[in-house]
Amino acid sequence: MFQPGDVITVKYYFNGDAGPFKLRPALILQVLQPGAVFKIAQITTTNRSHELCGIWVDDKSKEFRAMGLKSSSFVNLSNLKTVPFSLIHKLIGKCPLMNELKELGKIRGIVF
Repeated sequence: MFQPGDVITVKYYFNGDAGPFKLRPALILQVLQPGAVFKIAQITTTNRSHELCGIWVDDKSKEFRAMGLKSSSFVNLSNLKTVPFSLIHKLIGKCPLMNELKELGKIRGIVF
């Protein structure tokens, strides 16, 4: 089952919770209900570390390779989401930066 530190792909629907969607990478931060509901951080390819709380993962780093991402990415702690298990597509990697993310979150008042 999924656990904190897992990098996954999640279905992001264009309109509500049905119809066309894209698979996007995300990081599981917390299990809210085992096997059912998870708190996640979105992962994007735009480096917004100068304006949002998060960590940039460069594609040349060992952390990047462990996470299973396709290109350099920003783990965004500024807009956490809660998702049900049904929206999780698959596991793609593990995040070795969880301690750093937790410390950064504490500094900014984001607890997970």
